[in-house]
Amino acid sequence: MALTKKEKIQLVNEYEQLIDEAENIVVLNYDAITVSDSVAMRKQFRNEWALYKVVKKRVFAIAAEKAWLEVDLSKLSSSISVLFLKWDGISTLKIVENYKKEWKKAKSQSKLAYLGWWFNKEWKDADYVSTLALLPSKEELVWKFLYMVKYPIQGFVTVNSNLISWFVRVLDQIKDKK
Repeated sequence: MALTKKEKIQLVNEYEQLIDEAENIVVLNYDAITVSDSVAMRKQFRNEWALYKVVKKRVFAIAAEKAWLEVDLSKLSSSISVLFLKWDGISTLKIVENYKKEWKKAKSQSKLAYLGWWFNKEWKDADYVSTLALLPSKEELVWKFLYMVKYPIQGFVTVNSNLISWFVRVLDQIKDKK
Protein backbone atom coordinates (compact mmCIF):
# COMPACT_ATOMS: atom_id res chain seq x y z
CA MET A 1 0.00 0.00 0.00
CA ALA A 2 1.45 3.33 -1.04
CA LEU A 3 1.89 6.02 1.57
CA THR A 4 0.69 9.56 1.15
CA LYS A 5 3.17 12.42 1.38
CA LYS A 6 1.79 13.38 4.78
CA GLU A 7 2.29 9.83 6.11
CA LYS A 8 5.84 9.76 4.75
CA ILE A 9 6.64 13.05 6.50
CA GLN A 10 5.27 11.64 9.75
CA LEU A 11 7.40 8.52 9.31
CA VAL A 12 10.51 10.62 8.60
CA ASN A 13 9.90 12.58 11.80
CA GLU A 14 9.31 9.38 13.79
CA TYR A 15 12.48 7.73 12.43
CA GLU A 16 14.49 10.90 13.02
CA GLN A 17 13.34 11.02 16.65
CA LEU A 18 14.23 7.34 17.13
CA ILE A 19 17.66 7.94 15.58
CA ASP A 20 18.28 10.90 17.90
CA GLU A 21 17.29 8.88 20.97
CA ALA A 22 19.34 5.82 20.03
CA GLU A 23 22.95 5.44 21.06
CA ASN A 24 23.64 2.93 18.28
CA ILE A 25 21.65 1.67 15.29
CA VAL A 26 21.87 -1.76 13.65
CA VAL A 27 20.46 -2.23 10.15
CA LEU A 28 19.27 -5.73 9.28
CA ASN A 29 18.00 -7.49 6.19
CA TYR A 30 15.05 -9.73 6.99
CA ASP A 31 13.16 -12.33 5.04
CA ALA A 32 10.21 -14.64 5.82
CA ILE A 33 10.10 -14.03 9.57
CA THR A 34 6.93 -15.43 11.08
CA VAL A 35 4.68 -13.22 13.18
CA SER A 36 5.25 -15.35 16.28
CA ASP A 37 9.04 -15.08 15.89
CA SER A 38 8.77 -11.35 15.27
CA VAL A 39 6.69 -10.82 18.41
CA ALA A 40 9.05 -12.96 20.51
CA MET A 41 12.11 -11.12 19.14
CA ARG A 42 10.57 -7.71 19.86
CA LYS A 43 9.85 -8.77 23.45
CA GLN A 44 13.45 -9.91 23.97
CA PHE A 45 14.78 -6.74 22.36
CA ARG A 46 12.61 -4.61 24.67
CA ASN A 47 14.15 -6.41 27.65
CA GLU A 48 17.56 -5.27 26.36
CA TRP A 49 16.38 -1.65 25.93
CA ALA A 50 16.28 -1.93 22.15
CA LEU A 51 13.50 -1.19 19.67
CA TYR A 52 13.09 -3.41 16.60
CA LYS A 53 11.28 -1.73 13.74
CA VAL A 54 10.61 -2.70 10.14
CA VAL A 55 11.16 0.47 8.10
CA LYS A 56 10.61 1.84 4.63
CA LYS A 57 14.06 2.00 3.05
CA ARG A 58 13.88 5.39 1.33
CA VAL A 59 11.97 7.08 4.13
CA PHE A 60 14.48 5.78 6.67
CA ALA A 61 17.37 6.98 4.48
CA ILE A 62 15.89 10.49 4.41
CA ALA A 63 15.50 10.49 8.20
CA ALA A 64 19.07 9.22 8.67
CA GLU A 65 20.47 11.93 6.41
CA LYS A 66 18.50 14.56 8.34
CA ALA A 67 20.11 13.17 11.51
CA TRP A 68 23.58 13.53 9.91
CA LEU A 69 24.16 9.84 9.28
CA GLU A 70 25.75 8.77 6.03
CA VAL A 71 23.47 6.50 3.99
CA ASP A 72 24.26 4.54 0.85
CA LEU A 73 20.99 3.15 -0.52
CA SER A 74 22.85 0.65 -2.70
CA LYS A 75 24.04 -1.12 0.49
CA LEU A 76 20.50 -1.44 1.81
CA SER A 77 18.52 -4.39 0.49
CA SER A 78 14.86 -4.35 -0.46
CA SER A 79 13.49 -5.23 2.98
CA ILE A 80 15.22 -3.76 5.99
CA SER A 81 14.58 -3.59 9.68
CA VAL A 82 16.38 -1.49 12.23
CA LEU A 83 17.39 -2.01 15.84
CA PHE A 84 17.53 1.24 17.79
CA LEU A 85 19.82 0.54 20.75
CA LYS A 86 19.93 2.46 24.03
CA TRP A 87 23.20 0.80 25.11
CA ASP A 88 26.17 -0.76 23.36
CA GLY A 89 24.01 -3.56 21.93
CA ILE A 90 26.25 -6.60 22.13
CA SER A 91 23.64 -8.48 24.16
CA THR A 92 21.04 -7.50 21.55
CA LEU A 93 23.22 -8.95 18.82
CA LYS A 94 23.31 -12.19 20.83
CA ILE A 95 19.51 -12.37 20.50
CA VAL A 96 19.81 -12.01 16.71
CA GLU A 97 22.50 -14.71 16.64
CA ASN A 98 20.35 -17.07 18.73
CA TYR A 99 17.43 -16.69 16.33
CA LYS A 100 19.70 -17.22 13.32
CA LYS A 101 21.02 -20.46 14.86
CA GLU A 102 17.53 -21.59 15.81
CA TRP A 103 16.19 -21.00 12.28
CA LYS A 104 19.17 -22.74 10.70
CA LYS A 105 18.71 -25.74 13.00
CA ALA A 106 14.98 -25.91 12.17
CA LYS A 107 15.74 -25.39 8.45
CA SER A 108 13.35 -22.43 8.45
CA GLN A 109 13.01 -19.92 5.61
CA SER A 110 13.36 -17.05 8.12
CA LYS A 111 16.50 -15.00 7.74
CA LEU A 112 18.17 -12.05 9.43
CA ALA A 113 21.43 -10.63 8.10
CA TYR A 114 23.46 -7.66 9.23
CA LEU A 115 23.81 -4.83 6.74
CA GLY A 116 25.73 -2.54 9.08
CA TRP A 117 25.76 -0.53 12.24
CA TRP A 118 26.01 3.14 13.13
CA PHE A 119 28.28 3.01 16.15
CA ASN A 120 28.60 6.52 17.65
CA LYS A 121 27.40 8.04 14.35
CA GLU A 122 30.05 6.17 12.34
CA TRP A 123 29.02 3.47 9.84
CA LYS A 124 30.48 -0.01 10.35
CA ASP A 125 29.98 -2.76 7.80
CA ALA A 126 28.28 -6.15 8.19
CA ASP A 127 31.54 -8.02 8.86
CA TYR A 128 32.28 -5.73 11.80
CA VAL A 129 28.82 -6.36 13.26
CA SER A 130 29.12 -10.13 12.76
CA THR A 131 32.46 -10.11 14.58
CA LEU A 132 30.95 -8.16 17.48
CA ALA A 133 28.02 -10.56 17.66
CA LEU A 134 30.38 -13.49 18.19
CA LEU A 135 32.15 -11.88 21.15
CA PRO A 136 31.16 -13.18 24.59
CA SER A 137 28.66 -11.04 26.44
CA LYS A 138 29.59 -9.05 29.54
CA GLU A 139 27.91 -11.65 31.77
CA GLU A 140 29.85 -14.50 30.13
CA LEU A 141 33.14 -12.64 30.62
CA VAL A 142 32.35 -11.95 34.28
CA TRP A 143 31.54 -15.64 34.88
CA LYS A 144 34.73 -16.74 33.13
CA PHE A 145 36.76 -14.29 35.20
CA LEU A 146 35.16 -15.45 38.44
CA TYR A 147 35.82 -19.08 37.49
CA MET A 148 39.47 -18.29 36.80
CA VAL A 149 39.77 -16.57 40.18
CA LYS A 150 37.92 -19.37 42.00
CA TYR A 151 39.69 -22.33 40.34
CA PRO A 152 43.11 -22.10 42.10
CA ILE A 153 41.47 -21.60 45.49
CA GLN A 154 39.07 -24.49 44.89
CA GLY A 155 41.98 -26.71 43.81
CA PHE A 156 43.96 -25.82 46.92
CA VAL A 157 41.00 -26.61 49.18
CA THR A 158 40.34 -29.90 47.38
CA VAL A 159 43.98 -31.02 47.67
CA ASN A 160 44.10 -30.06 51.36
CA SER A 161 40.87 -31.88 52.18
CA ASN A 162 42.17 -34.96 50.35
CA LEU A 163 45.49 -34.78 52.26
CA ILE A 164 43.65 -34.78 55.57
CA SER A 165 41.45 -37.72 54.54
CA TRP A 166 44.51 -39.62 53.26
CA PHE A 167 46.34 -38.94 56.52
CA VAL A 168 43.35 -40.23 58.53
CA ARG A 169 43.20 -43.38 56.38
CA VAL A 170 46.93 -44.02 56.87
CA LEU A 171 46.56 -43.63 60.64
CA ASP A 172 43.56 -45.98 60.54
CA GLN A 173 45.56 -48.58 58.61
CA ILE A 174 48.47 -48.29 61.05
CA LYS A 175 46.06 -48.79 63.95
CA ASP A 176 44.58 -51.91 62.24
CA LYS A 177 48.06 -53.43 61.78
CA LYS A 178 48.86 -53.14 65.49
